[in-house]
Amino acid sequence: AQRLRGPARFMLVAEPESVDNFGNNDNAMGTLQALGDADRAIGKARAYLARNPRTLILTAADSDGGGLQVAGPT
Repeated sequence: AQRLRGPARFMLVAEPESVDNFGNNDNAMGTLQALGDADRAIGKARAYLARNPRTLILTAADSDGGGLQVAGPT
């Protein structure tokens, strides 16, 4: 077997499904908590990127999770 030089290569796919689930069930508090979890996960990825600058981070959305919107007072 051929041995790779340098750090091991990997691909990580992570999906916080709770963002969609809570959003689709109109659970604003659950959605906000799940978004906080996703934000912390992206923070960890960015910290890894700071130590490993040849890293690609790609984020995408697969739905609008119930169409949660922020509205001001009426």
